[in-house]
Amino acid sequence: TPSAKGTARDAIKGRVYFNALRNHQRSSLTLFNGVVYVAWSSHGDNEPYHGWLVGFDAATHTYRLGGSVVPSVTQVLETLYYFGDIPRGVLERRRQIGVALDEAILLDLHDDLDEVTLGPELQGPFEAWRRFRSEQRFEYRAAQKSVASKKYRYAGTPDIWGVIGGVETLADWKATAAMHPAVALQT
Repeated sequence: TPSAKGTARDAIKGRVYFNALRNHQRSSLTLFNGVVYVAWSSHGDNEPYHGWLVGFDAATHTYRLGGSVVPSVTQVLETLYYFGDIPRGVLERRRQIGVALDEAILLDLHDDLDEVTLGPELQGPFEAWRRFRSEQRFEYRAAQKSVASKKYRYAGTPDIWGVIGGVETLADWKATAAMHPAVALQT
């Protein structure tokens, strides 16, 4: 969760944290010098809220926070875990499936998915999403929004935020049969 030094009434030990329930992406996305900037402001003037700005360069997978380049979650994890024993082709294919699953879920959330367009590799993960949403009574708040931590100086794009049983929740999709140990640190 992104945070910044602050003394607002919702600060915890001198830090203000991004709150998806109180912030809303109100501005349009801004493309400047190949970097897409995402800004947040209040969600219905529901206080307390704070403004946030994160930049992302998709061509180079580079995040910027306050104009400075910061590492992505993936780059941080690569310093902790060795992925060299997984063939690059396998990693790329899994990444492509993940991107397609993200898109299918976003379309589903907006009641705009034509399910006949789902390839066979997405059938199982997509059905798992539907079960998760129904069984957990997941309340969608935001998806695929770049965020950054001023404190720890890294950034990423979580799959989805929402609420389960009154608790703010960050969910991350995996279209795999076995979880790599890095998954625990990713979210």
